[in-house]
This record gives sequence, C-alpha cells and structure tokens, in this order.
Amino acid sequence: MTSLEPATTDPLNSSSSSYDYYYTSEPGPETIFVPVLWSLIIGVGVITNCLVVYVVLFQMKMSTVTNYYIVNLALTDITFLLFCVPFTTLTFTLYGFLTEGICRFMVYVQQASVHATCMTLTVMSADRYFAIVYPIKSMRYRTRRLSLVLNLGVWILSYIMAAPAAIFVGVRSHWYYVDYKYSCVETFDTHATKSVYYTYVFVTTYILPLVIICACYSLLLHAMWTKQLTANTSFRARKNLQQKKRTTRMLLVVVFLFFLFWLPTHVFNCWDRYVPGGVPYHINAVYYLRIIAYSLAYSNSCVNPFVYAFMGNNFRASFRKAFPCCFRRQIGARNSTRRLQRRGTEDGGTRVTVLAPRMDVQMNVNNNMAPIDQAAL
Repeated sequence: MTSLEPATTDPLNSSSSSYDYYYTSEPGPETIFVPVLWSLIIGVGVITNCLVVYVVLFQMKMSTVTNYYIVNLALTDITFLLFCVPFTTLTFTLYGFLTEGICRFMVYVQQASVHATCMTLTVMSADRYFAIVYPIKSMRYRTRRLSLVLNLGVWILSYIMAAPAAIFVGVRSHWYYVDYKYSCVETFDTHATKSVYYTYVFVTTYILPLVIICACYSLLLHAMWTKQLTANTSFRARKNLQQKKRTTRMLLVVVFLFFLFWLPTHVFNCWDRYVPGGVPYHINAVYYLRIIAYSLAYSNSCVNPFVYAFMGNNFRASFRKAFPCCFRRQIGARNSTRRLQRRGTEDGGTRVTVLAPRMDVQMNVNNNMAPIDQAAL
C-alpha cells in the first residue's frame, strides 16, 4: 500500500504543513481500524472518567484536596477525548466535513486541554510534596476551596497559553484515496517559525512539567522513605504513613504513564520539526508507527481510572457504595461474613476486629480504638 494520511494538525498542533499526495485505487486498512479503535478509546475514557468525577463529588468521604485535583485531571481527559480524538479521527475517514471556524475552535480547545493536563499533574505533585514533607504547615493552605481556585486558574491559564493554536491554523484541501478532503493544518510562513512554536509547546507541555514533577517527587520520596519510625510511633501514625505511601505510588504511576504514553508522539514531532526533510510518512512502517504513537497518547486519557481502581482502595470501596447494584452478590457475601470475632488477649481483655470496606479498625475493649485516616483515591 502506498498511501499517506493528510498532514493535519495533531493534538499538540504539531503536524506537518506540507502535503504529499498518493493516489490509490482502494482505501487502506487504517480507514477502518483507526476510527474503530479511537472510537473505543473515546467511549471507555469518557465513561470511566465520568465515573471518577461522580464518585468523588457525590461521596462525602472522597472530598479531599488530592481528589479534587484528580477530578480536574479527569475533566481535562474528558475534554481532550471529546474535542481532540473525534476531530483527528476524521482525518482517517474517507469523507468528512470541516470549516474554518470548527477548525480553529477544535484546535484551540484540544491544545488548552493538553496544557491543563500538564499543569494539573504539576500542581498535584507540588501538593503531594507539601502534604507529606510539611504536613502541619500545609494544613493552613491545603483546603478544598484553594484547590478549586487553583483548578479554575489552571483552566484560565491553559486557554491563554493555547491562544496561538487558534491563530496559526487553517483549512486546506488534499486528495485522500478516493476524493478531496478538507483538513486543519498549520499556516506558519516559514519552517523556522513553526519550529519556534513547537519548541514553546514542547517545553510547556512536556519538558518543564517533567522537570518540576521529578523535582517534587524526588524530594518527597527522599523525605518519606527516610522518615524514622520509632517504637513509640502510634499505630495510627504508622497506618497514615502507609496510606500516604500508597497514594503517592498511585499518583507516581499516573504521572509516569502520562509522560511515557506521550513520548512517541513528541519523538515524531521533534523529528518533523528539527530534522531536515521531516518524517518520511511515505514509508509504511513509519506511517503506522505514527498511528501507534497517536493511539498511545489518546489512550492515556482513559487509563487513569483503571489505575485508581487497581491501586486506590478508597476508590474501589466508594465505587461499590455509589453503585451497589453492580456488586450485590459481593456485598451480600461480605455482609454474611462480617461478624465480630472475639479473641482473648494476653492482658485478659478481648480484642474485637471489625471488617469494613473502607478501613480496618482494630480496637481493644479494655483500651482504646485506633482508626485509620482516609486519604486520596
């Protein structure tokens, strides 16, 4: 097959502005499997991220500062999936409709959503650092109200930073297999200008957030894993530290997946911007590798809810509580075995272990109770 997709504007507004026309008698397989795959990503991502938003906002015990940032991250993923992926999917279909106004609006929103995602991850990492390294001092500033203000500020700043994306784009026609199509492409006057703009995008949506996040988590992990627990450390303090470590590991996985899944797309963008001659998309292997790179970047917007489900005990418990109809058999079995087990202790007292979905509370009837604080997802 000797076909090539049109050089259209990608999620980072970083596609080639030159055209290559390859005439072929039959459409390639990507005109079928790419729309199907990306439509599946859209459906799974929107549904799962909406579930995250619902569970956090309508379960009072989940209303924490960290979870508010997670909700904002879910909203950025939903925006990206609804305004970016369908738009790019049209470039792989045989027919599509596009106007100048739609082009500018879609590119503007999708670029802003990428900025918002990166800034939310950065703010969330800084919040983790202050919450663990300065737990007492940060209590004054780590409030739900301030987190809402910061989330709003993230969106406002994102749309300001994405303004050039709506300026340097336009609609162009090109031949695609069986007919001419209209696509949204960059309209920079020179290749140097295009390279300067992509450098700005690359630094603000990848390099700078990566540096800040790595610095925050390096200091955070050093402080957390070097913290000394003495024999006098209470059971509650130990459990709180374990919960913080679990939450930090979960957020680290989220950050790692973001930068990993977006790395191939940035490799292609840098190749197109900084290597003379650009990317040889007429080579089938390169062409399909680019599709795989885009698919990885898009799928990142639907993997976070699965990370919360696998690594977030509180999220799983809250999800069962929010949707009990989906877990009737499991809940019934759990309720049938949730009974008090009395065991004699060395001091002659009785220890009672209460099995609960959100916390494991151990108490000595003759002494006291030590509940475990609930943290993020």
